[in-house]
Amino acid sequence: MIKALSDFEIKAPLIDVIFSIKDNLISLGIDYEDEFLNIPVDSDFSIKNLRKSKEDYEKVLKVISVLLDNNSNKQKDSKAK
Repeated sequence: MIKALSDFEIKAPLIDVIFSIKDNLISLGIDYEDEFLNIPVDSDFSIKNLRKSKEDYEKVLKVISVLLDNNSNKQKDSKAK
């Protein structure tokens, strides 16, 4: 899990990544600079923002995959007992 989370590189436009486990609820949040989040109205759209979003989304999917694999392994272990 730590490896999957460390794949996020905290540099502009990414401000931070929040990962929380509380009361059997897992939350993952990604925070970007305002300029990155706002859709340009009076300037051109930058495809690099879309690429960055896709890269980070793939990292989120990797975190989810790690969680699901871990849960699957726990279920197998409990059935084996």
